[in-house]
Order: sequence, then C-alpha cells, then structure tokens
Amino acid sequence: MSTNTISIVPASAEDAASVRPIISEIYARAFRLPPWNEEWTDGEAWAAIEEKMDLGADLFLAIDEDGERVVGLALGIMLTESYPDAADLAPFGLVPGAYYCIDMAVCETHQRRGIGAQLLQAREARARELGASAVGMRTRPDNTACVVCYKHRGYTHTGTYQVVTGHVESPRAVHVKQL
Repeated sequence: MSTNTISIVPASAEDAASVRPIISEIYARAFRLPPWNEEWTDGEAWAAIEEKMDLGADLFLAIDEDGERVVGLALGIMLTESYPDAADLAPFGLVPGAYYCIDMAVCETHQRRGIGAQLLQAREARARELGASAVGMRTRPDNTACVVCYKHRGYTHTGTYQVVTGHVESPRAVHVKQL
C-alpha cells in the first residue's frame, strides 16, 4: 500500500472560485451526512464559503497526493467583536484575539486518513502567525471523530450551547486550546 501524501495549501478567493464546484460539493455533502443531517445544496454551500471569506476568513485546501484533486477544506478567522458568532463563543473562551476554526470538511473517500488533523494544524499555524491567544472551534457533541481529534491535539471542551440552524435547534460543543 502506498503512503498518501496530502498537501495543505492556503487559498485565495480566486483559488476558491477556480475550484468552486468541488469545494461546494465537499462542504454540502459533509453537512448533509450524520451527525449534521442538514439540508444543503451546493449553491448554499458556496454562498456560505463566500460569506465567510468576505468576512476575512482564511481558506485552506487539502490537495491529494497527485496534486490534481481537492479532497478537503477548512475555514478559520481571527475573532473580532464584530464577527457574527462572537457573543455566542465568548463565554466559552473564544474571545476577540482568538482564532476561530469556522468549518472543516473532508471528502468521504479520504476520511480517517489524518487530513482533518492536517487541516487543523494549518489553522493552528495560522493562529500563531497572527499572534492569536487561543484557537478553537465548535462541533456537535456527537461528532465523535472530531471530538477525539481535538482532544488528542490538546483542546479542552469548554462548554456546550444550543444553536438554531434553519428550524432545528441543536447543541454545539466548544473546544479551545490556549497558545
């Protein structure tokens, strides 16, 4: 069996636009599957990615070993008071000056290969580069693979709160690592 080498690269808005169909599909599929089970179209996924990048979010792409296919993506941003979720995140240690890992998605065919951990490492490096005080994210508490990955990388569960997505209320667990 050959060793899979994945490259994690920062991407500009232009880069994102050039692979729009691919990253939109990866993002939408990730949130349509358990534990999320949300209704996403590729168009809605692209709008969400674009909205976050318009707010100043960094985009990282995971490129397969051949350098020909995007197999994952991650978004992150240095939190400010004006970020839409800042007030919800602050009680859990994600305050302005911390780096917030907004979203991450990996193709089903490439999951359980450490790509999520590599995308997380890229966002941690970006957080340090920006001088962030902490780095963190939120996920569903029943997203076991992510929760285990975060714990393994030194993140602490700092609390859980309810969010409304569409017409559905669901919990979000916040995980934070001080830098």
